[in-house]
Order: sequence, then C-alpha cells, then structure tokens
Amino acid sequence: FLNYIIVGTVLRLALIGVYFAGIQLPESGGDAKNFLFEGRAVFDHLFFGGDKVQIINPYSNVIGFSMTYSGDNIALALLINTICYIIIAFVIYEIVKILTENNRSSAIKAVMIISFFPMDMLYSAVLLREQIIITFLILSFWFLLRYIKKGIFFEFLISVLFHVLAVLFHSGILFLLVVHLYVLVFFRRKVRVIRYKAIKTLGVSILGLILFKILVKIPKFAFLKDIFNIEYLNHVVVGRFLASTGTGRTVYLMNLVPTNLVQFILYLPVRIIYFLFSPFLWMVGGAADIFVLVDGTLYLILVIFALKRLKELEPKIRKAVLIYFFAFSVVFSIGTTNYGTAMRHRHKILWLIIVVAVVPKKQLRVKREENIIVS
Repeated sequence: FLNYIIVGTVLRLALIGVYFAGIQLPESGGDAKNFLFEGRAVFDHLFFGGDKVQIINPYSNVIGFSMTYSGDNIALALLINTICYIIIAFVIYEIVKILTENNRSSAIKAVMIISFFPMDMLYSAVLLREQIIITFLILSFWFLLRYIKKGIFFEFLISVLFHVLAVLFHSGILFLLVVHLYVLVFFRRKVRVIRYKAIKTLGVSILGLILFKILVKIPKFAFLKDIFNIEYLNHVVVGRFLASTGTGRTVYLMNLVPTNLVQFILYLPVRIIYFLFSPFLWMVGGAADIFVLVDGTLYLILVIFALKRLKELEPKIRKAVLIYFFAFSVVFSIGTTNYGTAMRHRHKILWLIIVVAVVPKKQLRVKREENIIVS
C-alpha cells in the first residue's frame, strides 16, 4: 500500500506545481480567496504588527502560521493538505483491516481508490479546509472502531477529541457526535451486543445536558439553544435555506423550495439524493460541469458497492456506519443548494463509503483464507 501512497503523493505535489505555474485549477472561488485573504492578515498581524482581523474559520490561522516558514505564499499550506492525504490513506488502510479481519488486499484496494480519486487529488492543490476536516474525522472514526472492537474507553475519548477538532473547522460536524452517543449508550462490550441500559442512558443524558448548556454559552454554537423551538426552525432554518438558494447555474431543486417546516421535512429525501449524487446528466450545461459529473458518478458507484457490502459488517459496526452516513447526509443536505458546494461537502465522507465498498463478501473471504492455508 505504500507504493500507492507514494504515487498519490507525487501526483498531488505535481498538481501543486501546476498551481504555482499559474494554471487555474477548479476551486471554490470565494472560500479559497477568503481563506487566503484572512491567512495573510493573520501572518501580517503576527509578524509585522498589522491590524487584527476577525477570523471566520481556524483554517485561516493554519494558513497564517504556515507562512512563517514559507513566506508570503501558500506553499506550506498546500503541502499540509498533501500530508493530510498521507494520514487519510494510512488510516483507511487500518480501518479496512479492522472491518475485514486483516484482509490486506481489500485494504490496498481502498488506498488505491483514495489515491487516484480526482477530487481528493484536487483538494491537495487548492486552498480549502476539506483535507484537514477529513483527517480529524477519519482519525475519530478509527478510534471509535477500536473502542467498539476492544472496549478501551480511553480510545473512545481520543475519538471524541479528534471529532471536536473537526468541529472547530466546520460546526456542522458537531451533529455527527450522535454516533458516539449511540455507541456509548447502547454498546456493551462484555456480551458483544448492542443493549439498552437505563442507568447509563440517564447518566449520559445528564452529562449531555451539562455539555449542551456549556456549548450554548459559546457564540459559535449559541443557535443550539433554539434547536427544539418549532417556530425558530420554521423561521430560521427555512429562511436560511431560501437565502442560500441563489440563482446560479449550479443551483438545484428551485421548484422544491419549502415554505414551512413540514414541507422542508417532506422534501428532505429528494435533497439528500441531489446532495449525494448531483449533477445529473440533464443538469450538465458546459465543459466545467463534466468534472463534477464524473465525481458524482464515481460517488454513486461507490455508494452502490457500499450498500451491497453493509451486510458483511458486524451488526454493531453496521449500525454505527448507517447512523454516521444518515446524520451526515441530513445535516449537509439542509444547507447545500448547488452541486458545486455539494461536491465539496460529500467529499468529507468519501472515506467512509470507500472502506465499506471494498469489504469482500464473506464467502469470498473464507475461500481466500482456505487458499492461504492450503498453500
């Protein structure tokens, strides 16, 4: 698998070279420019006494600090993205081995897919936060799996820590902690089944309430205090959807704009499908859309394989994967209204689709093990 990681690293460094050669690469325009502007402002403030600016995202701090070593350019910031790819590929390899009981061929296949996946290569050569978020998410999931398999609570805490680090770069990731809550409450190591425990549920609920009270005191998460207020959801959530709908050529489902919370819930399944797989053929309007179409098609193929392989996972892991995927799809489909942004957001969970998609059928796995014993 190291050979694939080396080749993948070389390809990503080559793309960075293309970027510095002045060749325009597809990127998210506004976000990339904002990160660069804020990163330079951080660098200028720290080392030249410039004015302090209000930073929207910690990724701008990463860029600013990286300029300490690379000067007023983003060479090191882009290199950090490539380093993130190396970590992601390594952890994918380890996760697949856990899911398949050390099936190296499946693990190598997963590393190969992520190494040559077009969008993953692109994100190493553009100034976006996706790779850092994915790194923290996949590390979190790896330790969560280790906790499920071994029952070591310290690994559960490490998993939560990595997830919190991901939340710092994107607040929407916070809601994926529902998977950790599910595993903590319903998973019981000794009998190796998922079992309801009233006392543990009560204890975790109280702890969750305390943490919730602390969270809402932080300005970034103040909106959480009204999350169960129906009037607030109807006014703010739907209002945010309408505000972010836009009128660009990449906007989708303009004919399904909800006017109340009930419609919002009814339209949600359709929005999830568009979020995960758009653009569709009828949405392609130019050469620029072909790249996104390829990404959506590859994603669809991987999801189909993953759905077929879900039954090969242990029940407790299968449920955790399904909750993770469903929670992610719901949260990010709500605020995404064009397929350019959808492509970026769904890439955050590509690793999960890959590790499940490469899991072999049990019959095939047994046959391979028998062949190894015979030889």
